[in-house]
Amino acid sequence: MDINEVLCNNKQNYFSKVIENFNESDKEQIALELENINFDECMNYLNEKDIEKKKIDNIRPITYIDQNNIENKERYFNIGTEALKRNEYAIVILAGGQGTRLGFNGPKGIYKIFPGENITFFSLYIEKIKKIEEKYSCKVPLYIMTSKKNNNETVKYFEENKYFNRKEYIRFFIQDELPMFLENKNLIVDENRQIKFASNGHGNVFEAMKKNGVISELKKRKIKYLLITGLDNILMKPIDEVPLGIMIDKDVKSIGKSIKKENPEEKMGVFCKKNGKVGVIEYSEISKELAKKKKGNELLYADAHLLWNIYRVDDLEKLSMKKVKYHLAYKKCNYMDKNGELVVPNKPNAYKVESFIFDFFDILDDMIIYRVDRYKEYAPIKNNVGIDSLESARKKYKKCEELV
Repeated sequence: MDINEVLCNNKQNYFSKVIENFNESDKEQIALELENINFDECMNYLNEKDIEKKKIDNIRPITYIDQNNIENKERYFNIGTEALKRNEYAIVILAGGQGTRLGFNGPKGIYKIFPGENITFFSLYIEKIKKIEEKYSCKVPLYIMTSKKNNNETVKYFEENKYFNRKEYIRFFIQDELPMFLENKNLIVDENRQIKFASNGHGNVFEAMKKNGVISELKKRKIKYLLITGLDNILMKPIDEVPLGIMIDKDVKSIGKSIKKENPEEKMGVFCKKNGKVGVIEYSEISKELAKKKKGNELLYADAHLLWNIYRVDDLEKLSMKKVKYHLAYKKCNYMDKNGELVVPNKPNAYKVESFIFDFFDILDDMIIYRVDRYKEYAPIKNNVGIDSLESARKKYKKCEELV
């Protein structure tokens, strides 16, 4: 590959100047990385040709089922239980992130969440799963989506813990990456003299499952129902019999949990109907007027997306082939300048391209929204201090009587 020709053809003039004094070994590594970049596609993203527009049209409120007001709850519980006993249920945990915002230089999943106790995000969720497995004499396969940055360290953690004595039922797969770009649309060189890539959002989960053979494996295991959920909510229930039973009984494609927003300003995306189909409107997209709109004493758009959705395995192939909608995130990113100096910006300076899992909900047009008690099922750890911090989540967890 002629690096200079590739960079010239793709208007990477600044990037060319950054790497012109690199040694041959560094340039060879850059050449390998360039082979994995589709510049036409990336420029489309940056020019917003394939980016989901911020303008939101035809938004309507969505109906939901309240977990505290369900008829035949015991019946749904039993239906969900029977599916578990038939080993028809599996879980994907989205665990590609680092613990940077917690002051931890490693995969977020291996961060110890209680002082003096050897409990991590991963060990906490696996213990919850094992309790259900013991209760129903079943097995629940766990698939963990990592990133290229944290996969090796994550796998090493599980090896050191002997896979919590369930190696046969734990598997890892790596999500895809896209390059990041400076404001001038040039590639970024990081402190390691490599092109800066970043994971392309949790919306990549379906395509990544397809590429890595996870969907085929689920079918081989005769799994029918798959939960896809996040990592940072320590009150998350990896297995919940009632919504599983509702989904099966009503023969719908998906069921997703919500919690009631505490106030219009809370930074959470909310479920809604977009052009007649299930969707989520991000907190950054919804207008102040719409966010504050009420019906009676309750917010009209109150059901915050909890990143907890069960899907039918039969629908995963279709989801994996859907053309992905991308969003631009404006981030702070260290970069090497053309003088070979590392620049540490104090404000956002680069674009990350990512997709979100809720961009696929329009395929799941009969999805049921299942509202749960936020005080029993929502204690996220996103920051080191303040809102959604270690301290606040620990307090909520300790207060919660039910060990979920």
